[in-house]
Amino acid sequence: MMRAESSPSASSTQTIRTMCRMCHGSCGVLVTVEGGVAKKIKGDPDCITNLGYICPKGRASISYSGHPDRLLYPLLRDGPRGSGKWKRISWKEALDLVEAKCRETIETHGPEYIAKACGTGREWNNFGNRFFNALGAVLNVGRSPLCYFPRISVCKHTLGTKIPVADFYGFGGRLPSCILIWGNDPFNNADGMIGGRLTPALKAGARLIVIDPVETHWAKRADHWLRIRPATDGALALGFLHVLLEARLFALDFAARWTNAPYLVREDSEDLFVQDGDDSEDGFRVWDAEKEKAVRPDECTRPALTGRYVVDDVSVRPAWEFFKERVCQYTPERVSEITWIPAEKIREAALLFGTTKPAVIQWGDALDHQGVNNSQAMQSAILLMALTGNLDVPGGMAIWEQGPWVDPFSPEHDRPMQLPEGSKKMQDRYGAGQFPILGMTHGSLVNRAIVSGELIPQVLFIIGHNFLLSAENSDTAEKVMHKIPFSLCVDLFMTPTAALSDLILPTTTWLEREQINGPYYRFGMFARKKVTEPPGECRDDEDILLELANRLGLDEAFPWKTTGEYLDWRIKGAGLTWEEFKEKGNVLFPQHYRKYETDYFRNGGGFPTPTGRVEVFQSTFRLSGHDPFPFYVEPPEETPLNEELAREYPLILTSRRTPEFFHSEHHQIPELRKRNPDPLVELHPDTAGELDVADGDWVWIETKQGKIRQRARVSGGLHPRVVCSQTCWWYPEREGPDYGFRISNQNVITRNDPGQGFDPLYGGPQLRGILCKMYRAEEPP
Repeated sequence: MMRAESSPSASSTQTIRTMCRMCHGSCGVLVTVEGGVAKKIKGDPDCITNLGYICPKGRASISYSGHPDRLLYPLLRDGPRGSGKWKRISWKEALDLVEAKCRETIETHGPEYIAKACGTGREWNNFGNRFFNALGAVLNVGRSPLCYFPRISVCKHTLGTKIPVADFYGFGGRLPSCILIWGNDPFNNADGMIGGRLTPALKAGARLIVIDPVETHWAKRADHWLRIRPATDGALALGFLHVLLEARLFALDFAARWTNAPYLVREDSEDLFVQDGDDSEDGFRVWDAEKEKAVRPDECTRPALTGRYVVDDVSVRPAWEFFKERVCQYTPERVSEITWIPAEKIREAALLFGTTKPAVIQWGDALDHQGVNNSQAMQSAILLMALTGNLDVPGGMAIWEQGPWVDPFSPEHDRPMQLPEGSKKMQDRYGAGQFPILGMTHGSLVNRAIVSGELIPQVLFIIGHNFLLSAENSDTAEKVMHKIPFSLCVDLFMTPTAALSDLILPTTTWLEREQINGPYYRFGMFARKKVTEPPGECRDDEDILLELANRLGLDEAFPWKTTGEYLDWRIKGAGLTWEEFKEKGNVLFPQHYRKYETDYFRNGGGFPTPTGRVEVFQSTFRLSGHDPFPFYVEPPEETPLNEELAREYPLILTSRRTPEFFHSEHHQIPELRKRNPDPLVELHPDTAGELDVADGDWVWIETKQGKIRQRARVSGGLHPRVVCSQTCWWYPEREGPDYGFRISNQNVITRNDPGQGFDPLYGGPQLRGILCKMYRAEEPP
């Protein structure tokens, strides 16, 4: 029974305004509570994030919280790993055990041998980052670096700022006039923006472009739907840039003043020219067409974007000329051959985007799953935002101003600088040293090292991460669980990953906890209020980590005795206590645009990058030995151009989320499983006919990694060579310890080896565009 934290009487009814967290989108909701029991949830029409929209997951939150299979008490393994034998223990016994294991590891091996497997979900992550940094735990076990964070990193290195977000909110008096949805389904995947926010702009007449292999709801209503070959988005972005360059639709005033496009580049080495070896901002030079000489960028009155000059006996040209040469290689005809989109459609969509202002790009996880092309695809998309004049303008790609509170992504909060030397070396050895913009360990490299016996962490924290489902190559993930001597799992339900742990700690749902919500919006902070009491002995993730921090002597990083004190610290800059903030509900910070014209990012204007400008010439990439300009290459193996592999595996596999599930979560909720009872793989009618597959048949999907079974859904919108599956499928209703996770989970057939082609800059794997074959299964699983 789920009861409200403070109900006046058993018969009282109240409506509590709070924020949903069934995914990371954070919709405002109104929860009706009767006699302390949550009875009904609906969207909050007055909440700026979603305008009353709520998805099926949000509507099922009460079933989720009140599910009979919830974990209620700490459980200690009482038999062989995976035997399903557990005994209930007290919280004191559980945390005594964790403390002892951590202390033993720190004393005998060092804190760098404590590992973590951290997922999204419950918004504990930032508190967890602070905990693990203070502890010195840097080994990331589970999935490789993907899902939003690659875009954050490439934006940070290209703009020096937070990630730009499509401005559907109208703070500057404008809504977007053109919306480009790229690899994202905003009703299924709340990636920093809720689907309902598109509606006002579309009602006001905004034009719509959709880039997606699947004919989504948005594709059906789009002015232009570009049915892209999966994992070729980087080539398409370069094709857009080519069309806009050819049509002279770039904002050249912006390019000359606020990007490093006019910065001089040496013709002999193709490095940025620096005066007298000074590689600080003062050393860069641009050609002043009025003064007819090379000057510092901030002293230039008329920066030249073209021409060849000699400075200090060195032949130089503006970076813009090199950029143009690169973009000119990607004609619509060449890009059409790569992406399977007709050249004329590429032209039409690019011209619509370039001529309709303001325009936004609502991008999604698909750009994070491109493997070798990840960072270049994102780099091209960012330049598309900037060079069309849509960066940080009303109704364009806003760079939100952080209010006077502690940013949960900031160094002030996470304190990465506090890592011990041994942890920094471990971080460099397994990821950060190989991938120059990653800044942490790489899950696949760590997993493979553990399985080979090269690296054996002694303790593994698993929080919000069912990584046997959500990490690529499930076989490796399962072996990892058997290699690490002690693992603890903080979760709501028994999952395939939890079932292989040594200790399980039960946590709370969003209805049962208090949090500050807001990292994806930044223009505001929102109060997530406790609506009901947690069942059994469930505790918040933050509460568990705070007690462990105090036990392990991490008081300097965790001076708080309660999570309420921590929340007070987070919000104090707004002049409020947590209790006052809860009453208020939210705080919105005034937003300003074109901040690059002021001293906001940098004295004298500009952006906080190494060159002080938007980096058309990517100086960080270049300094690490990589190409400073975007490009597209075919993946080394998983491509239809690999004729030998494609003969055996002629189809191309991609995936997408559904509105019912969030990664591997929510498969045990009856009303969601009723909507989506079986894992579905979509295929074209012609392909179904060739394979003798009917709609509803169970089929095998096979790659060189293995095979799984899903149910066929015949869909005319797909390309005949493309199939689209659902990911992270398992069957909570089946017997443990595996709960059928090998049957239908796409990550059983994905790869985690370097041969697939990791993104050389951030390390992201290729999870789209995988070669596969399909054939009818004789029986259901």
